[in-house]
Amino acid sequence: MSPAQHEGVGLSPEARATLERFATVDRSAWKQAPKDASGWKTLQGFVEVSMEPMVREALERFEGTVDEVRLGELPALRLAPGDGQASTPPMAFVHGGGYTVHSARSTLPGALALARTLRRTVYSLDYPLAPDATVGRTVPLVSGALAALIDAQGSCPVAGDSAGGGLALAAVSDLARQERTLPSHLGLISPWTDLTDTGDSRELVRGRDPVLSWEPMLAASAEAYAGKHPERPDASPVYAEHTPGFPPTLVLCGTREILLSDSLRLHDRLERVGVRTALRLYDGLFHSFPMVAPDLPESEDARRRLREFFDGQWPEPAARTGDVTRPGHRPA
Repeated sequence: MSPAQHEGVGLSPEARATLERFATVDRSAWKQAPKDASGWKTLQGFVEVSMEPMVREALERFEGTVDEVRLGELPALRLAPGDGQASTPPMAFVHGGGYTVHSARSTLPGALALARTLRRTVYSLDYPLAPDATVGRTVPLVSGALAALIDAQGSCPVAGDSAGGGLALAAVSDLARQERTLPSHLGLISPWTDLTDTGDSRELVRGRDPVLSWEPMLAASAEAYAGKHPERPDASPVYAEHTPGFPPTLVLCGTREILLSDSLRLHDRLERVGVRTALRLYDGLFHSFPMVAPDLPESEDARRRLREFFDGQWPEPAARTGDVTRPGHRPA
């Protein structure tokens, strides 16, 4: 049995305060999904501008260097911790944003925290956004960037959060199909692995998720990225066929998010085909919390778990292993 654990006995005061702040955030910009390419461009620009103060603050706190580089056909940001703390090999990171918003720059607060805690140089990939780039173009671009990093540095870990977790998973599957060298480990934070509106948590956590809602934004983002076929395995990699040679995979997820089933089902499917996989659920935490709120104690703990995993320490079994307590029945 693979390790499957619930973390913590309650939310930290900092996490509770963050949830209270979420309740006061103006979400009017997310109430209506863009209807055309121009609308998506406007939203993408809004997100980049709104994140810039947090990006600048994170850069001021980061004791290291940030450089623009290229991996294959993709631009990337290279985040190197200072004081010679970076271990080898480096790692790749694929940011979230529903495939339609965010960039390597606007997700720097979380990515810099990864570099600091994991003590690794992080290559944050700047993949093109939907609807300009859809799944058929984006997955090969990301797998090509991963191949370029692995060719240059040797097999190294890959992490991704939210849509970036799904994209990292799809890109590694693409490398496996090409019989290329695979990453040494795969770390997924709240991965969006199913772009169809399925999974028990879509209903059971609806209205309690402080970060995500299926309508209108996730539904619109899924269509912008995958068109009329969101079930295709490169868009929804929970449906992909994996083999026992797939990299060891650690999935980190909060229980207060509508994409909880995406993590549960992925862990289940990987385990069934013999992939070494571990799932850690953080009780009461919200979607992609280590990236959305990198200063929380729970976020630091999640990053530390990733560091231990990438450094070769397999998570210790919990008192109860195997099937995790989950909403609803055991999904197929």
